[in-house]
Amino acid sequence: MVYTLTPIPPDQVSAIWPYVREFVEKAVSGSMDYTTANEVYLDLVNRRMTLCTISGDKIEAIVCVEIHEYEGVTTASVALTGGSGAFNWLKDIGQLEEWCASVGADELELTGRTAWQRMLPEYEQKAVVLTKVLHG
Repeated sequence: MVYTLTPIPPDQVSAIWPYVREFVEKAVSGSMDYTTANEVYLDLVNRRMTLCTISGDKIEAIVCVEIHEYEGVTTASVALTGGSGAFNWLKDIGQLEEWCASVGADELELTGRTAWQRMLPEYEQKAVVLTKVLHG
């Protein structure tokens, strides 16, 4: 199956939100306890993050991307992914890379599950993300 990546303009997020909210809710509850689906929604409509849908016959997944400008380099950072079939649609990651380059990014960085490293051998592991709950 061919998957299509579609960046959603901020003024269209409200219209598509009913179709993608479940993906966002699952993603934030599974690995990002420090944010909520509502906060992600606000970041999307306020242009702090861009929502991209990944579709085959229907929307299969979402990717939320943040653009960070540093001195000398602009990085596109995948802040959130949700949905199903990552093994399949990650094969078409070139679409995401092309879109990121088209908006001025020099690099694409991903924080994902360990299996992503095996699925994306052309990506270099630069760091390990470690967390520890300090209170609670």
